[in-house]
Amino acid sequence: MYNKIKNTFFNELNSDSLLMLSNEFYNTIREYIGNLDKNSTEYKRAMWYYLNLRKLRLYKITMLNIINENIGDINNSSNSNNNLNNITLEEKEILYQLFNVDSIEPPKHINTETDITMVRVNLNFPKFIYGNTEYNLEKNKHVKLPTNIVNILEKHGIVEKINTGE
Repeated sequence: MYNKIKNTFFNELNSDSLLMLSNEFYNTIREYIGNLDKNSTEYKRAMWYYLNLRKLRLYKITMLNIINENIGDINNSSNSNNNLNNITLEEKEILYQLFNVDSIEPPKHINTETDITMVRVNLNFPKFIYGNTEYNLEKNKHVKLPTNIVNILEKHGIVEKINTGE
């Protein structure tokens, strides 16, 4: 069985198209590997060939455009491309999980911009840190502060907004 795994890997590596594998191929390999001693050299080599054979086949399927620009075509057996028929059921499941855009939620917007407001400082205020910036508010100085900080300081009469003509 070890030679079968090794030969399949090298044949797949040397072939421009996908080799025909049975749907039970990966299950048979897993059973064989499961019966080996985990410390043996044969186990480690068989595991390496098994994992890299799967990676190679998935790479070929995606990068050689066997799926015809649309992952949905993978399940269409009437496809004229013969390579598409050589995909095992397990590989179809993996590809479906990788490329199923319906199940992927769009990323949520993260507001990284902060609104800045120009203010005049009415009272001395001790140094404070907001984010990565240290602020030192001295009386009668003009400074730019994040708007949410300005709203808090303005309630307590520490700062007042400057009309910038916008």
